[in-house]
Amino acid sequence: MLALENEWDHLCPPFVFCTLEIKVFLYPNGWAVCHHEVWDDLCPIYRSSFVAKVGSYLCSRDVFFGLFLEPVYVFFVLLLPFCSRHVFLCYFANLLVSFILILDVFQSEMWTEFFAAIPDHLQPLVSRVQETVLASRADGTIRTYLAGFRRWKFWASSNCIRHMPANPFQVSVYLQCLILEANSPSPVLNAVYSIDWAQQLAGLPKVSVHPMVSAMVSASQRILGKAKSKKEPITPEMLRALASSKISDKSPSLSDLRTVALCLIGYAGFFRFSELCSIRACDIKFFPTYVSIFLESSKTDQYRDGAWTTIARSDLETCPVKALEQYIAAAEIDLSEDLPLFRALLSPRCTSKVRRQGLSYSRAREIVKDAFKDITDVSCISLHSLRAGGATAAANAGIADRLFKRHGRWQSENAKDGYVKDNVQSLLSVSKSLGI
Repeated sequence: MLALENEWDHLCPPFVFCTLEIKVFLYPNGWAVCHHEVWDDLCPIYRSSFVAKVGSYLCSRDVFFGLFLEPVYVFFVLLLPFCSRHVFLCYFANLLVSFILILDVFQSEMWTEFFAAIPDHLQPLVSRVQETVLASRADGTIRTYLAGFRRWKFWASSNCIRHMPANPFQVSVYLQCLILEANSPSPVLNAVYSIDWAQQLAGLPKVSVHPMVSAMVSASQRILGKAKSKKEPITPEMLRALASSKISDKSPSLSDLRTVALCLIGYAGFFRFSELCSIRACDIKFFPTYVSIFLESSKTDQYRDGAWTTIARSDLETCPVKALEQYIAAAEIDLSEDLPLFRALLSPRCTSKVRRQGLSYSRAREIVKDAFKDITDVSCISLHSLRAGGATAAANAGIADRLFKRHGRWQSENAKDGYVKDNVQSLLSVSKSLGI
């Protein structure tokens, strides 16, 4: 459920581990076979080890051990000598999901009928069906929904209310409690979406379609909604000032080259930070007149089809392609590496120039604000100002809507228009065309 990027990836169980546990819990007769699959998938490097054989043997003998003690055994005997804090969090986050889903979702009437309808020779596919159903949402979405569902379950338990199936009238009272405590509509929306998610997985009707729940959601948006305070877009004049101050020197520092490349690429590609930080070195392709950048996923790319963004080369000092080439050359980045493009810097005493880890959001925000601190009021800008600035410049230049939306990876007109700040000339063109 949480992403791992090191040699111990296989030690953190994905949702398949959860579904295999569920299958075993529901079908004790298939316990031994199922747990050989679990141990083979979860701990391939320990298949021949003594502890793996002991664990597999115990799993095949005792249901209680397999459901509740086996995860603890796996962690303390197999993972503890090697795991980092991240592995620890990943492991127990996934176990938490498995137990909650076992107790609340996969024990519903729909799943009971499903298990009963599957003949014995197809039982090995049951867990795969559960895994596929869970994969209908991204891991981050599942984490969000799971947290919201846990809060609803705790509130219901505290008030002696049955949380599954959820009663719309009781959910309305729960939403009223959230409205009284919340400062924005987000907790209310999260609660409704989370309950809907669990109900849908269990084959139960959504609570959001009930008139009272729907009215509570609309009321929360009206009562708790606040006017959005948008940051100002970055302008071409600001970027020219940045490039002049950072790279006009014959020997700019690697830090300055990274700053200029980050700002110019973010501006020219209309990139969100989530997209900037996901760009890998191997996603860059240089051509004589442009650079092509592959985005494996983005906010609006729900099915992860990926998209190529092309940025033209220019003869100006603010050419994003030239800035990117200078940064890559100075950082000695290999374009065949499956590592982030924009990374943290190492000490000058180190043999390599950059770390393997990418930039965090807070660090990237610091870099952008520090870059423009002598140019504009940095309290009015953020990382999103780069995307908004590029979109504003393109809109005021009269770029066709189809190309505009495709370059910025927007799906709706409203989302696209929200990034554009029309200049005075564009606004005056309306009244000038009235013939008076």
